[in-house]
Amino acid sequence: MKDLLNTEITYLKGVGPKRAEMLKKELKIETFDDLLNYFPFRYVDKSRIFKVSEVKNDTTYFQLRGKISRITTVGEKRKKYITAVFTDETGSIDLVWFRGLSWIKNRFDPGKTYTIFGKPSVFKNHFNFVHPEVEDYIPGDDELSGERLEGIYSSTEKLKNVGLGSRGINKIMKTLLNQVADQITETMPDFLVHQHRLLDLKITRSSSEPSEGSSLRNCCLSSSRSCSTSITCRKRSGVYGLKKSEVTSTIFTITIFLLN
Repeated sequence: MKDLLNTEITYLKGVGPKRAEMLKKELKIETFDDLLNYFPFRYVDKSRIFKVSEVKNDTTYFQLRGKISRITTVGEKRKKYITAVFTDETGSIDLVWFRGLSWIKNRFDPGKTYTIFGKPSVFKNHFNFVHPEVEDYIPGDDELSGERLEGIYSSTEKLKNVGLGSRGINKIMKTLLNQVADQITETMPDFLVHQHRLLDLKITRSSSEPSEGSSLRNCCLSSSRSCSTSITCRKRSGVYGLKKSEVTSTIFTITIFLLN
């Protein structure tokens, strides 16, 4: 197990030398173990497919499924951007991109169905999505079915340029977990896990997209299990976390534990 976790990250499927170098420079991730201990800072709900007609505020994330058409390049040089129209059976909404234009321009087939995810913006009294996440929809694919949360990982522009934004990190994390999940063991003292009702590390790391029906229900979703970082918990649909005072107490307790 120790030898496996000490494997250089470049050897993980989907990484390779170029991405490995960026992970090392930007996030100090050099081994399987480093990646295993890189945690989401929050989760977003991807349990529901909304309709365009339901997009009525710019404070909520929405996931939609439909067609993308009328891809148009607007402006020139540095002021250039691309717009497209996303349509489902209830209406249409604009999509906008300011970066990666050469790739976006040829990315979409008007006859295909896509799933988009993002938080809408308001421009000239109309909603649109700027740089939404877009995935090809494959009928029968259960990747987006059921109830699930998706971890959001901190990234950088340089990492995003090599395909390692939050989604990219999620993908390589899944690959890693498939290799090591059955060998993960708890690293925190039992008394802390029980006192603060924390999930076992194996449960926490074995699912980067926990569902309501999984072992995460009625437990806190920890944004970090590393003793060197703050422990935070979030509430969601009956999932209970720690109060602010309890979080402070936990951090203090862990600090004392480490010093001793």
